[in-house]
Amino acid sequence: MSAVITRIAVVVMLALCCSAHAAYYGAADWRPNAWGLPAPQAALSRFPACQYKDESGLSFEVVSRGGGDIEITLPGALQAGKAYQFSVWLKAAKGSPTVDLFYRSDAAPYETWAVRTVSLGATWTRVQLHGISTGLTVGSVRIASRQLGAAVCIGPAQIEPMGMHAVGVPIRPMKVTPRLFGVHLNQLGTHRGWPSFNPGIVRLWDSGTTWADLQPTKRPIDWSSVHGRRLDLYVQHIKKNNPQGNVLFTLAMTPVWAGSIHSKRCNDSSYGPGSCTAPSDLNDWRDYVRSVVTRYAKDIRYWEVWNEADIWTQWDGSPQRMFDLVRAAYEEIKAIDPTLVVIGPNVTSNGLRFLNEFLVAGGARYVDALSVHAYLERDPERALSSLRNVQETANAYGMLPPLWNTESGISATSAATQGGLSAETTLAQGLIGSAALGVSNFNYYTWEGSGFVPLVTSDFLTSTSTGVALARVRRWINGATLSYLPDPVAGMSLIQIERDGTKAYVAWTEKDSGLLSVTAIPGADRYQTLLIRADKAVSGESIAVGTEPTLFFGSEFRFDDSWVP
Repeated sequence: MSAVITRIAVVVMLALCCSAHAAYYGAADWRPNAWGLPAPQAALSRFPACQYKDESGLSFEVVSRGGGDIEITLPGALQAGKAYQFSVWLKAAKGSPTVDLFYRSDAAPYETWAVRTVSLGATWTRVQLHGISTGLTVGSVRIASRQLGAAVCIGPAQIEPMGMHAVGVPIRPMKVTPRLFGVHLNQLGTHRGWPSFNPGIVRLWDSGTTWADLQPTKRPIDWSSVHGRRLDLYVQHIKKNNPQGNVLFTLAMTPVWAGSIHSKRCNDSSYGPGSCTAPSDLNDWRDYVRSVVTRYAKDIRYWEVWNEADIWTQWDGSPQRMFDLVRAAYEEIKAIDPTLVVIGPNVTSNGLRFLNEFLVAGGARYVDALSVHAYLERDPERALSSLRNVQETANAYGMLPPLWNTESGISATSAATQGGLSAETTLAQGLIGSAALGVSNFNYYTWEGSGFVPLVTSDFLTSTSTGVALARVRRWINGATLSYLPDPVAGMSLIQIERDGTKAYVAWTEKDSGLLSVTAIPGADRYQTLLIRADKAVSGESIAVGTEPTLFFGSEFRFDDSWVP
């Protein structure tokens, strides 16, 4: 709800004419949005220096944040499930303002879909923002000022629809390696099983191996304790079953002695009442990181700092405090072995603002990869859109660290109930689409299920149909470079798979089936669907494609069977 705004004198001006492809906005279209008591105060006015060429401009200055904050918005400008390019002319009107330009949902949970932070000078600068509205309601374009008393000039603005696949295009194509095919094993001890698709990485989370587990008191870690021996068990089990496999260890969850008992006990977290708090002494954190990494440097190559840092029950500190933890961990890890890989901090698909703050602080200098948790649920395209938005944010800052999806899963709710796709189709679309976006790692939560669709039956030996689908996708794409091609028809995705100089193609539709012209898949003379391995001949001028991914290939295309037991 908007609070009362004082010192406002908005010049009335009609928006510039709109076309079917773009919408243009002038000074009169922006609206203040404020919240909190006491009410924040802002000054919105026509300012002579804010005139852009022959068009009136708007000056926006935050005078007081009160008990909340105030932003300037274009409400309702973004439709759900659409991709947009926004551009606006900005410059400083007073002081040296730094502003956040972002897309945000107009309804709870008010998630941010795209964001960019810019510092402004006395010269007009055209700032662009690309992103996809992944929410279920309309959203707004917003500008927030980081300083009190610094005014920003807002000139002409424009919103244009853009293709989904034009958002978050990776800076460089990424070759798929076994590292893409990751998993969580959370019931080791109950079983000694191993996934048939031979994962390249096992992420240790909800495995009884957090900081709070390993070091419950301010004493050196007792590696003979239950949790110390459990970590040994995991490492030994992974290396025994896949000597080339890797472990991803997540450094997180503060023990009470190193932090504090949270006022809300971290929502009675099973990780502990102080697990979401920041360490009181950064040296305690450094000692912990140094101890674990020194012990396992030869067996654990990948180290992720924190879990879902944008959720207060996991981390109730600021992005800047998290930056301090990541930098300290990076320094300790690289001092032990410079070739070890530092990842994170991971955020959920609603954590784009947190990630942006981390990058603004300079976080990319202290990570080798960025991390996100984008759950597929039964709507893989929405999860892929979230990954595109994260990739777009990284691209905007010129960041080169690859993107990892270190935790993802599929809702156990049936497709018929939820109105989504089958689990097999959901996983295949999400995994293949992620690879085409340059995502380096995808860790399924969990092999056993743990409330999500399992990849193995209760005997811990037999793959479920979803586990079979994951193995099939690995056979299709491991060792290949994937890239999105222009949509052959509306609502259809087409991805090129290139391996050893040969090409194949995989296609699917979001909803209803569609016809794929054979001219879009040159050299392909046969095809197979996700769950039926038998090949069929490509014939006629077009092939019917549905939501289940279909692979089109020629006789020279070689599948990856190197990992098959």
